[in-house]
Amino acid sequence: MNADYKLMARIIANRLRPLLADLLQLSQHCGVPGNTVLEAVAAVREAIAHAEVARAPLCMLSLDFQESFDISHTQLFTMLKNYGFCELFINRIKRMYENATSSIQIN
Repeated sequence: MNADYKLMARIIANRLRPLLADLLQLSQHCGVPGNTVLEAVAAVREAIAHAEVARAPLCMLSLDFQESFDISHTQLFTMLKNYGFCELFINRIKRMYENATSSIQIN
């Protein structure tokens, strides 16, 4: 991407950042300002400690969604619309993807 696209992507990301905490689930740790993976690990440890102290049964499930970020652009735009983003905003993101190319430069 050239500098124009990088600048536009940074502006969009900065405008979305304050909204992430309201749009994402409380259990979401990645991408939410102030949340880290360490907090997720701490929450798991606290649940285990509580279950041990309370002598309560505990079931833990760990999922690894391989390629979980591989969504189509159509899905992305539909999700943005469902979250209530205006058409102008969505169209700006669409324009960033139109005719986008990338290349690898090796010494």
